[in-house]
Amino acid sequence: MPEHFDDLRSLRKAMAQTLAEDRRDRSRVTIVTDVLVRWHHDPGKQMRYETLDISEGGLRIRSTCVLLEGMTGRVRFSLPESPTIDRPAMVAWSRACYNQEGRVDHFEAGIRLF
Repeated sequence: MPEHFDDLRSLRKAMAQTLAEDRRDRSRVTIVTDVLVRWHHDPGKQMRYETLDISEGGLRIRSTCVLLEGMTGRVRFSLPESPTIDRPAMVAWSRACYNQEGRVDHFEAGIRLF
């Protein structure tokens, strides 16, 4: 069996375990930095997003377009005085944020790290 099938099984197992966790009670740190993501549906393109906060198992990002729940990719970012983080990830949730006129201003998404 090809090696990448084992990688996919490992990723699916990690995703199932992470989805079963409730992260809402974990502490978050407000950190504004950039995160780079290579989405699996377009691995040749690297996207840059602004982080809004980071927790032990994920981060919240700001985007100019909606990110679909369940999208997977590889996230890479650095924090001050920390090693670079380079991990597989999945969009856990996404929502529109509105301005005072009721128009969509931007989108936010929760990214789970594996």
